[in-house]
Amino acid sequence: MKKTLVTGLAVGLCSVALMTGNAVALPLGNGPSLIQTPAQITSGQVALQDVVDTNFGAGTIDVYNDQTGVGGWTQTDNGAEAYLVTLGYAAGTATPFDGILGIYDLNDSSKTWDLISTATENEEGFRFLANGDLKIDGAVVDSGWSGAFGFYFEIGNITRFTEDDENSGGGNYAAAYAIADGVSWSGNGNFAGNDDWLLAFDMNNDLGVARDFNDGVFILEDMSAVPEPTTMLLFGTGLLGLAGFSRKRRKK
Repeated sequence: MKKTLVTGLAVGLCSVALMTGNAVALPLGNGPSLIQTPAQITSGQVALQDVVDTNFGAGTIDVYNDQTGVGGWTQTDNGAEAYLVTLGYAAGTATPFDGILGIYDLNDSSKTWDLISTATENEEGFRFLANGDLKIDGAVVDSGWSGAFGFYFEIGNITRFTEDDENSGGGNYAAAYAIADGVSWSGNGNFAGNDDWLLAFDMNNDLGVARDFNDGVFILEDMSAVPEPTTMLLFGTGLLGLAGFSRKRRKK
């Protein structure tokens, strides 16, 4: 019985190691201090906090302190579609940058798909079938996806990913926020459930100063966060502690 327990723990720890090194979201890191306050925004730009307040109401999301560290997602279930909607800027303050929002496979970041060209589109729906097919607008467009994905935003020859280690130099160029159940979205009704997100990208190369994170701002609906390595490591630590406790009892 004890041998079976220890063997099971060893297998569990191996599984944790595999999950930690593969297809899990990396923390976005660097903290909220790198997001500019409204007072720091230069002429012609608009602060991310002002964008959020305009669309959701003041006090709904604090862009400096409510960052989740999520960099990867899965859809809520195989039957649901995950919708992405460009979050508009406050009228008269600024114009969103034209770019391309896409998804990439967390198991293979070279596997990508462009979803929205913000110059001409403002939303797109997609889902993964159980066999790994990617379905958009009712048609299968690609196959071989793991079902765990991150997002990238591309302007010109610059591409930013939601996972830090996919970016050049491992920099933080995305900030993700959970949207609570019942939050109202200006003129578009209320969010239901706790599987909706706000995602903001910054294209600046200077990681040593506060940045605006307003180059691409999107709403993600019906998506679940992929567990972070920290969560899995804590779980693994617990298993190690349990294994140690078992050995101590056996010696007695």
